[in-house]
Amino acid sequence: MLKRAKEAEKTSYGIVVNGFYVLKSVYADYYRNVLGMKAWHIGAVSLCNRNNEEKTLRKSNYQQVLILDHEAVGGFVTHCGWNSMLEGIAAGLPMVKWPVLGEQLYNEKLVTQVLKNGVGVGAQKWVIVVGDTVRKEAVEKAVRRIMVGEEAQEMRSRARELAEQANRAV
Repeated sequence: MLKRAKEAEKTSYGIVVNGFYVLKSVYADYYRNVLGMKAWHIGAVSLCNRNNEEKTLRKSNYQQVLILDHEAVGGFVTHCGWNSMLEGIAAGLPMVKWPVLGEQLYNEKLVTQVLKNGVGVGAQKWVIVVGDTVRKEAVEKAVRRIMVGEEAQEMRSRARELAEQANRAV
């Protein structure tokens, strides 16, 4: 399957990316400059649905999008899956990152170390392999960090800025 995917990629005109350039600039530049491929970063796909009715028609994860967009929500605790991350970014929310498997540990690093609009709970390994080793105190501390104080305000500001960039990309 990987062999067929690589062949299809070589013969394609380019790829469509669920994301926007600021999030994937290194990869976008690599695709263009090293591989000679085109990539269209179309923004967060969840932003294609503008009103609540359109959002509910998405079928999967619509409650999540509606909830994240609600004015009463001040932050997002997420497992760091790409779609959830994009939905949190598109909503302009600071995030508590709790990765459990796969690429989620890398996605957490993007948010906490590069974009700096969220904090982690300290998960270091795949939950599916070693079990959940995050203590409730770590979750509480992370939530407080995104909700209260100067650091929280800075993350909130960066989160709003990223949301604006995501909206412009769409």
